[in-house]
Amino acid sequence: MSKTKQISTPEWEIKDRTYFLKNEVSPLTYTLGTRHSRRYPLLHFDEKSGEQRELRYATNMNSPFVDEQKGEVTLGHVIFEEGMLFVPKQKQNLQKLLSLYHPRKGHVYEEFKPEVIATDEIDEINFEIDALLAAKQMEIDEAESVLRVEKGSAVVQ
Repeated sequence: MSKTKQISTPEWEIKDRTYFLKNEVSPLTYTLGTRHSRRYPLLHFDEKSGEQRELRYATNMNSPFVDEQKGEVTLGHVIFEEGMLFVPKQKQNLQKLLSLYHPRKGHVYEEFKPEVIATDEIDEINFEIDALLAAKQMEIDEAESVLRVEKGSAVVQ
Protein backbone atom coordinates (compact mmCIF):
# COMPACT_ATOMS: atom_id res chain seq x y z
CA MET A 1 0.00 0.00 0.00
CA SER A 2 1.69 3.20 -1.12
CA LYS A 3 1.17 6.57 0.47
CA THR A 4 0.62 9.60 -1.69
CA LYS A 5 2.15 12.88 -0.66
CA GLN A 6 -0.47 15.47 0.24
CA ILE A 7 0.21 18.94 -1.11
CA SER A 8 -1.15 21.47 1.34
CA THR A 9 -2.04 24.95 0.25
CA PRO A 10 -0.79 27.62 2.60
CA GLU A 11 -3.29 29.47 4.75
CA TRP A 12 -3.91 32.90 3.26
CA GLU A 13 -4.22 35.76 5.74
CA ILE A 14 -5.75 39.05 4.64
CA LYS A 15 -3.39 41.75 5.89
CA ASP A 16 -1.18 44.61 4.68
CA ARG A 17 2.09 43.29 3.26
CA THR A 18 5.49 44.81 2.59
CA TYR A 19 8.01 43.52 0.06
CA PHE A 20 11.70 44.41 -0.28
CA LEU A 21 14.37 43.94 -2.91
CA LYS A 22 17.02 41.39 -2.01
CA ASN A 23 20.83 41.65 -1.94
CA GLU A 24 20.98 45.05 -0.26
CA VAL A 25 19.73 46.67 -3.49
CA SER A 26 17.60 49.79 -3.18
CA PRO A 27 17.45 51.83 -6.40
CA LEU A 28 15.17 54.87 -6.51
CA THR A 29 12.66 52.79 -8.48
CA TYR A 30 12.55 49.20 -9.68
CA THR A 31 9.73 47.96 -11.88
CA LEU A 32 8.81 44.30 -11.59
CA GLY A 33 7.37 42.52 -14.62
CA THR A 34 3.62 42.04 -14.31
CA ARG A 35 2.60 40.37 -17.55
CA HIS A 36 3.84 37.46 -19.62
CA SER A 37 5.87 38.07 -22.75
CA ARG A 38 8.24 36.00 -24.85
CA ARG A 39 11.21 38.01 -23.59
CA TYR A 40 10.14 38.01 -19.91
CA PRO A 41 8.04 34.92 -19.19
CA LEU A 42 5.65 35.22 -16.28
CA LEU A 43 4.39 31.69 -15.73
CA HIS A 44 3.40 29.59 -12.73
CA PHE A 45 3.46 25.78 -12.75
CA ASP A 46 0.15 24.48 -11.41
CA GLU A 47 0.82 21.12 -9.75
CA LYS A 48 -2.87 20.14 -9.74
CA SER A 49 -3.30 20.39 -13.50
CA GLY A 50 0.36 19.80 -14.39
CA GLU A 51 0.42 22.85 -16.66
CA GLN A 52 2.10 26.22 -16.87
CA ARG A 53 -0.35 29.07 -16.27
CA GLU A 54 0.17 32.58 -17.57
CA LEU A 55 0.17 35.41 -15.02
CA ARG A 56 -0.57 39.12 -15.24
CA TYR A 57 -1.47 41.86 -12.79
CA ALA A 58 -4.84 43.29 -13.75
CA THR A 59 -6.08 45.88 -11.26
CA ASN A 60 -9.73 45.17 -12.05
CA MET A 61 -9.58 41.36 -11.69
CA ASN A 62 -9.58 39.09 -8.64
CA SER A 63 -7.18 36.49 -9.99
CA PRO A 64 -3.60 36.86 -11.26
CA PHE A 65 -4.16 34.00 -13.77
CA VAL A 66 -4.97 35.07 -17.33
CA ASP A 67 -7.28 32.09 -17.90
CA GLU A 68 -9.47 33.19 -14.96
CA GLN A 69 -9.72 36.82 -16.10
CA LYS A 70 -12.78 37.68 -18.17
CA GLY A 71 -13.45 40.82 -20.20
CA GLU A 72 -11.37 43.95 -20.56
CA VAL A 73 -8.45 44.25 -18.14
CA THR A 74 -6.61 47.22 -16.73
CA LEU A 75 -2.93 46.36 -16.37
CA GLY A 76 -1.14 47.64 -13.29
CA HIS A 77 2.49 48.40 -12.53
CA VAL A 78 4.51 47.07 -9.60
CA ILE A 79 7.12 49.63 -8.66
CA PHE A 80 9.49 49.28 -5.72
CA GLU A 81 10.54 52.69 -4.42
CA GLU A 82 13.89 52.80 -2.63
CA GLY A 83 13.83 49.00 -2.47
CA MET A 84 10.43 48.72 -0.75
CA LEU A 85 6.84 48.09 -1.84
CA PHE A 86 3.82 48.39 0.47
CA VAL A 87 0.65 46.60 -0.68
CA PRO A 88 -2.54 47.28 1.33
CA LYS A 89 -4.89 44.44 2.23
CA GLN A 90 -7.46 45.72 -0.28
CA LYS A 91 -5.20 44.61 -3.20
CA GLN A 92 -5.48 40.85 -2.67
CA ASN A 93 -4.84 40.06 -6.34
CA LEU A 94 -1.47 41.85 -6.23
CA GLN A 95 -0.55 40.29 -2.88
CA LYS A 96 -1.28 36.78 -4.14
CA LEU A 97 0.68 37.42 -7.33
CA LEU A 98 3.71 38.62 -5.33
CA SER A 99 3.49 36.22 -2.37
CA LEU A 100 2.41 32.98 -4.03
CA TYR A 101 2.94 32.91 -7.78
CA HIS A 102 5.52 35.36 -9.13
CA PRO A 103 8.62 33.48 -10.39
CA ARG A 104 11.01 36.27 -9.29
CA LYS A 105 10.03 35.90 -5.62
CA GLY A 106 13.04 34.75 -3.65
CA HIS A 107 15.44 35.86 -6.39
CA VAL A 108 14.72 39.57 -6.80
CA TYR A 109 12.44 40.34 -3.86
CA GLU A 110 11.05 38.87 -0.63
CA GLU A 111 8.05 39.48 1.56
CA PHE A 112 8.89 41.17 4.85
CA LYS A 113 7.97 38.76 7.65
CA PRO A 114 8.66 40.23 11.09
CA GLU A 115 7.88 36.93 12.85
CA VAL A 116 10.81 35.27 11.04
CA ILE A 117 13.13 38.11 12.09
CA ALA A 118 11.88 37.85 15.68
CA THR A 119 12.52 34.09 15.71
CA ASP A 120 16.07 34.65 14.45
CA GLU A 121 16.65 37.31 17.12
CA ILE A 122 15.38 34.96 19.86
CA ASP A 123 17.77 32.25 18.65
CA GLU A 124 20.64 34.74 18.72
CA ILE A 125 19.74 35.94 22.23
CA ASN A 126 19.56 32.33 23.48
CA PHE A 127 23.00 31.66 21.96
CA GLU A 128 24.42 34.73 23.76
CA ILE A 129 22.90 33.59 27.07
CA ASP A 130 24.45 30.14 26.66
CA ALA A 131 27.84 31.75 25.92
CA LEU A 132 27.58 33.99 29.00
CA LEU A 133 26.69 31.03 31.22
CA ALA A 134 29.60 29.01 29.84
CA ALA A 135 31.97 31.94 30.41
CA LYS A 136 30.71 32.36 33.98
CA GLN A 137 31.42 28.69 34.75
CA MET A 138 34.98 28.79 33.34
CA GLU A 139 38.02 28.50 35.54
CA ILE A 140 40.21 31.60 35.63
CA ASP A 141 43.06 29.84 33.75
CA GLU A 142 40.68 28.85 30.93
CA ALA A 143 39.28 32.38 30.70
CA GLU A 144 42.81 33.83 30.55
CA SER A 145 43.70 31.41 27.73
CA VAL A 146 40.62 32.44 25.74
CA LEU A 147 41.43 36.13 26.25
CA ARG A 148 45.05 35.59 25.15
CA VAL A 149 43.81 34.00 21.90
CA GLU A 150 41.45 36.94 21.27
CA LYS A 151 43.50 39.88 22.57
CA GLY A 152 47.05 38.61 22.38
CA SER A 153 49.66 40.27 24.60
CA ALA A 154 47.21 42.97 25.69
CA VAL A 155 46.04 40.62 28.49
CA VAL A 156 47.73 41.54 31.78
CA GLN A 157 48.00 39.06 34.64
